[in-house]
Amino acid sequence: MPPPTRSQIRPGLRVNIIQKQNQRSGALTAGIVRRILTSSSTHPHGIKVELEEGLVGRVQAIVTEVRPTDVGQPRRTRLRGVLDRTESSATVRPDGSLVVEFYDFSETADDSFGNDVACSVILDRQAKDVLLASLVKERPGTGSGIDPDGHLLTLMQDRFADYHDVVKWCEKKAIPFTKKFDPRA
Repeated sequence: MPPPTRSQIRPGLRVNIIQKQNQRSGALTAGIVRRILTSSSTHPHGIKVELEEGLVGRVQAIVTEVRPTDVGQPRRTRLRGVLDRTESSATVRPDGSLVVEFYDFSETADDSFGNDVACSVILDRQAKDVLLASLVKERPGTGSGIDPDGHLLTLMQDRFADYHDVVKWCEKKAIPFTKKFDPRA
């Protein structure tokens, strides 16, 4: 059976690709199409795509379309936390961006600012994808399944204790983010 044509492939599809280094072995890699790299409508070895994880290869088969049941709804997870009377969470917003929030309900925050405080960092969709790729690289073999945002939140929950860990990681890996501070949370 010939590989799918360009018109059959679009971002959000789960596909099997063959990476260049696996052409001899024929080993396939499953993933979700981020973007299509081949401009022609067909290619004898398959249309070249980039997956959400950043892997590149030629599509051998379409597995299924990714459509979470909660499209348009934010997805959220709590991080473990380190400090008493604080809370950290990570949320993937409907626009694809990632927000990591830190709330401090401690007496120290109250003494310093007169109330609770909140900090947040926002990673746009592209930076969020870089974060996912960096976490997958640290833990090879974790795979992304069919839900990259859910996979990211699970990896974050395993890897980061709180907001501060996420900020340090992003700074170390040069992943861009916007920081916000609300002294009157």
